[in-house]
Amino acid sequence: MDFQISTNLYKKYDFIMSSLLILIFCTTMDKTIWRVFKDASQWYRENKELKRERETLLIMHKDAVGEGDGESNCETEIENLNKTIKQLSTKVAELQTEVNSLKEMEFHTSKENIKLAEDLEAERDKNCELDSQLSELKKEQDQTLRILEMMKKEIQDLQSLEEEHKTNLVNLKNESDAQKREQNALKHQNALVVNGNEDGGNYIMLIQEIEDLKKTLEDERNKYEEELSILQDRIEEQANNVQIKVLEERLKLVESEFQAAYERVSRAEDRLKAPSIPPPPPLPPMLPPTPCIRRSKNRVALSDLAKCIGVEENISSDKNGTPGVNEDIINAIKSGQFTLRKAKKDSEKQEGKEQPKAVSELLNILGSLRRAPKKRQSQFFGDVQL
Repeated sequence: MDFQISTNLYKKYDFIMSSLLILIFCTTMDKTIWRVFKDASQWYRENKELKRERETLLIMHKDAVGEGDGESNCETEIENLNKTIKQLSTKVAELQTEVNSLKEMEFHTSKENIKLAEDLEAERDKNCELDSQLSELKKEQDQTLRILEMMKKEIQDLQSLEEEHKTNLVNLKNESDAQKREQNALKHQNALVVNGNEDGGNYIMLIQEIEDLKKTLEDERNKYEEELSILQDRIEEQANNVQIKVLEERLKLVESEFQAAYERVSRAEDRLKAPSIPPPPPLPPMLPPTPCIRRSKNRVALSDLAKCIGVEENISSDKNGTPGVNEDIINAIKSGQFTLRKAKKDSEKQEGKEQPKAVSELLNILGSLRRAPKKRQSQFFGDVQL
């Protein structure tokens, strides 16, 4: 009986140990599993030693001990074995729970590893795409830099060409002005030579003086045009200001007075050119040197010029009196002792000894423009060519 009980217990224990070994080999080689495996192997060895001791004790005391004593010893041994089996079963259950928890942890870690591997592959693909885009952007940047350098060189060449064109235009303008002056002088001289008047010497002197005056007037006109262009640039750089409207009105007045004076001078010159006997065919009207000022083609008597300038006119009926009057007018124009005013029936008492209104207005405009700090767009000089 005792031997059969011990064999059954051994079979149960062997089955439990085999199942536990199978579970241990199925799990991962973790430190905790190795520890459990070591504990189980120690228990197995202890059980084998206990079994051997039990067998030796049974053989030694088999003959000496009676049947009653044998039964009592077997019962105590069975109780001890049951206790050890219970302890082993509890420990096996604990180990199994630990194995299950480790399996769950392994499952979760495997899932996380799979996700991390997928994320890693996705990031690698992204990195590859970004590297390709970066290389393309670098190529584009290099191309744009080359294009910018080419554009800079072209712009510099164009600027140099533009400056050369500007200098050429200035030179051509100066040459054209000089040629116009010479052409006008030659026209006047030819007209007077063709007329064939008696006082040719006086007329030639008068023509030369008039041409000199004309050259000076054209030089001053060009100078004023340059000043006006500079003023226009400054006005364009300035902002909207209330004072500039007043200055524009002043400029309009100055321009009207200057235009009226220029028309009078041109009429007087035309009057001087006209012969007394017989009148030659009318010459074609001369082009003005500056297209910005409008001229009229009406003709006025020589007395209008004298009244506008402020010179007392004493014209005699004889032909010899005309050059003296002309000389008085020319001397007054040269000395600058005249004022621009409207033609009246009676001559004024005082001669104009101050500067012309046009010059004073221009000086006032220059002083007010220097004080104005703001920028504005020019509205007055839009239709005037400077």
